[in-house]
Amino acid sequence: MLFLTLVLAGCGPLSYPPHLAVAFAKNIGHNREDLWVGQFSAQGHLRGPLWNLGALGLVAQEEIMTAHGGTLWVTTGYAIWAMTPGRQPHVAVRAPKGMTLLAVSYLGGHLWVVAERLNALHVRIYEWNHGLRLRTRTPLAITTLVSAPGGTVAVLSADPNHATITRIGAHVLQHWTVDSPPQGTLAFGQARGYLPVTSGLRGFDMVTIPANRGRIFKRYPYPSVWRAVIAVMPTNPPYGLTVKGIVPLRAGQAQWKNQKPWPHPLQATMTTDGTGPGWALIVDGPSQGFWFNAQKDQFGPAFVVQAPAGAFARAVTPWP
Repeated sequence: MLFLTLVLAGCGPLSYPPHLAVAFAKNIGHNREDLWVGQFSAQGHLRGPLWNLGALGLVAQEEIMTAHGGTLWVTTGYAIWAMTPGRQPHVAVRAPKGMTLLAVSYLGGHLWVVAERLNALHVRIYEWNHGLRLRTRTPLAITTLVSAPGGTVAVLSADPNHATITRIGAHVLQHWTVDSPPQGTLAFGQARGYLPVTSGLRGFDMVTIPANRGRIFKRYPYPSVWRAVIAVMPTNPPYGLTVKGIVPLRAGQAQWKNQKPWPHPLQATMTTDGTGPGWALIVDGPSQGFWFNAQKDQFGPAFVVQAPAGAFARAVTPWP
């Protein structure tokens, strides 16, 4: 199945959605793909040139681009490029020898990097400020970074059987382990975090964890897939994604009476990528979809991006 990806603008509420950054992978032969990146309007029209950042190495499925203050950071695995409209891209971070830079996220006023050494048994989480600073190591798993209360960062390590959540502030603050298959997304409100998990072959549950001190989490079962939150997005406030639409999350519960139906039927499984308040970008297919503003509780315009000949959309994110 295709995957429906949701990415979030790292800015406050806007009267109109920001621009888009879209990365395209293009096969140039000899088992090599190059990564091309360009800026597009909120409705998907190219603004300026497409830039070739060179060979695409080993990177994550999600979070290979992040933006803040007009600057876009993109990882090719070998390096992280910094891009600003109207200027030539340049390499901001080079991968240390023997490592690959899997993902980047701008959270809590800092650029965060997920990296992995070949044949290692863990993933490394770095904070970058004119140099890489190792903050923690997490289990070898699909790794996602999201914003948590108080300017902290939460790391979700998801494998087929359980989830580990690590919260980082000035120090590593907390660890949680949830012994259920995670759906792969995590979002925090002011009081708690939300982690959708599966139960058995067809069951869906929501696990909530304390956003502040404490280790006790609660589990809420859903009666069926038709009335279940199967993914969450780390907007401010957080929202849940369901088969039928989008629903606000409050006090540990989905507010079903306030569920908003999708603007049109969706035919893909939902995953999330990126974090921040403001406009959320919901991608329905390789490079088309629509916007949603969490703080205004309303859907925005649709967008369609035309891929260059011989290329396919690899990632999309708002570029405010």
